[in-house]
Amino acid sequence: CQVCKDQGSVLSHVSGNHQDTIIYALDTSLNMDTIRYLETKYGVEEYPSWVINEKLYYGFMGKEGLREVVENSQHE
Repeated sequence: CQVCKDQGSVLSHVSGNHQDTIIYALDTSLNMDTIRYLETKYGVEEYPSWVINEKLYYGFMGKEGLREVVENSQHE
């Protein structure tokens, strides 16, 4: 979806500014066992979504919002 593509651009930007953070974007249309496992493990029900330090987040998040979540998760 376009929102997921837009979220991917934000993820790329944020990961470029946080080299100590590993970010993986996964295309759920690939129907891979690993992706299905992660969807089940974290209870993913909508997209875009992401997991940061075992916590699930839903919906599009802009650069500033995502940067704040990443930075706060590093202090947990």
